[in-house]
Amino acid sequence: MRRLFRFDVYGQRLIGLAPALAQESDHLCVLQGARVPFIVRENPEMGKYTLVGEAFAENFMRGEVQSLNFADRGILLV
Repeated sequence: MRRLFRFDVYGQRLIGLAPALAQESDHLCVLQGARVPFIVRENPEMGKYTLVGEAFAENFMRGEVQSLNFADRGILLV
C-alpha cells in the first residue's frame, strides 16, 4: 500500500508516492545505480539509516535529479 506525500526541493513543491509506513521525518534518497528513489529513516545512531521502501517521486524517476546538483553523501543502511 502507498500513500501520497509532498516535498520541497529548492523551493519547488513536488508530489510522490511512498510506502504506507513512511513518516514525516523520513528522507527521500536517490541511491547510486538505483532505478527508483527510496524512503529511508534515520536511526538514533548517527549516520545509520533503515530502508523503508521504494518511492515514486515526480521529477526523480528518470535521472532528472542529477540536474539539481545535489551533493553526494554516503549513508549506511542497516
